[in-house]
Order: sequence, then structure tokens, then C-alpha cells
Amino acid sequence: VDGERVAIVSDQAVFLISPSSKGRPAGIPLNVEMPPGWVPSALLLVDDVLLLAYDVGEFGGGLYRIDLKQGDKPPTRLIKGNVSALARTSSGVIWAAGGLAHLSVVSAALYRITASRPEVVAAIGGGYAVRRDPNGERTDEKIFERAGVPFPGLTSLAGLSLGKGERPAVVLPELGVFELAGDRFVRLYEGALSFGYQMPRSRVGSDPVGLAIDRSGDLYVASRSLGILVLRKDHDRYGLTQLLFDAAGTAR
Repeated sequence: VDGERVAIVSDQAVFLISPSSKGRPAGIPLNVEMPPGWVPSALLLVDDVLLLAYDVGEFGGGLYRIDLKQGDKPPTRLIKGNVSALARTSSGVIWAAGGLAHLSVVSAALYRITASRPEVVAAIGGGYAVRRDPNGERTDEKIFERAGVPFPGLTSLAGLSLGKGERPAVVLPELGVFELAGDRFVRLYEGALSFGYQMPRSRVGSDPVGLAIDRSGDLYVASRSLGILVLRKDHDRYGLTQLLFDAAGTAR
């Protein structure tokens, strides 16, 4: 949404709707290098530019820029890699974030975009290897890539929002929620936000998939199958509660 305009995106085209629209809106084809059937994980409409973020897990992703005044021109790829979230400040700075956790490989990246040029603000990538010795099993960590502001550890990334002073905050599933403050990440909430639980036939897990921060500073972390994890601040600590939704869609 940008003002009175709304962009609707399918896996094949973009449709723009506004109060002045007459008849059926024309579609702008999406010529992006993604597997068939995948829709954007996030999108941002700014004036006559549409940003489309894709996160297709181990199959890749990217951030694409579409000039709506030149609908016949192929999208420009700004970022090659998983991008799951976008945020825009009141001054027009755009933040993008994404990560991957697949088998033993994890990665995370935070980007700042100005004038349609992405800048890597923070990035990390690596993997884990299990080593067996006479004393048992031990997990070794190896960093393959590191750039910009140091992340607090080897991690993936699963959510982005703007916090106090419109500073970007991210969800690091095994570490917590952290806010970028200049040249370092400051902890807002410490603790794993990925959970495993027992079902009748098997043990399953739920990972965070999104983040929102309200004006009071409370954190809302969307979980894949555990509803919304609400982190309310009390003095200098956050308390965690779970917001669930039943089959009828009402909260309790």
C-alpha cells in the first residue's frame, strides 16, 4: 500500500488498484528467476517502484525492483539471496533482511537500500559439524562468511521490524531479538524463539517467521505453528506470553 494505491501480487503478475482505477486493472508480468508458483515473501510500494522480496529456502531467493512506469522492462535484481522482510523508515531508508537454516548450514544478512542500491550492513554464514570422539559427540561451528556489523553469533534470521528511533530490529531464532544501534547489535530479548513440542505421533518444531514492534516497545514474534509470541517489557525485562487462534479465528 502506498497512499491510496494498492499492489496485488500473484506468482505471475502485479496488479495496481486505486480509487481512480476503471475496469479490470492491467497486470504487469513478473519475470523473476524463481521456481514456478512461488509468491513474494514481502513487498514494498514506493511511488512508481515496487520491491519484491523472495525467500524460497534452500532454493534461493532475491530482491527485485520493478519500475511501474516501464512495465515492459524486466525487473532489476538488487540482491541475490534469501530476503524475507522489508521495512521503510519515514525518511525513506529501506531495510531488507533474510537468512537460511537448512540442514547444517545457516546464514543471516541485513541490508540498507538507498537510491535502489543495496548495502550489506551485516552478514554471517557458516555451518555445524558433529564430531564423535571417545568422550561422546561434539558440535563444531565454522564461519564461512562474515561482513559488516558482527552478529552476536552464527545464526539465521527470521523477522525484521523498526524499533525505537526507527532502528531495525531482527529475530535471530536461537538467540532472541536484537536491535541495530550504530556499529553493534543490542539485545532486546535474549532466548531461543524456536521451540520443539511433542505431538501424538512425533516431535515437531516451530520457528519464528516475523516480527512487529508497537509504540510501547512490546515485541510480537509470529511463530510458524505456535501463534504469536508476545514479549511485553516490564522495567528492564521481557515476559513471554502466547497468543493462540482457534479454528474459528478468534484469539484467546
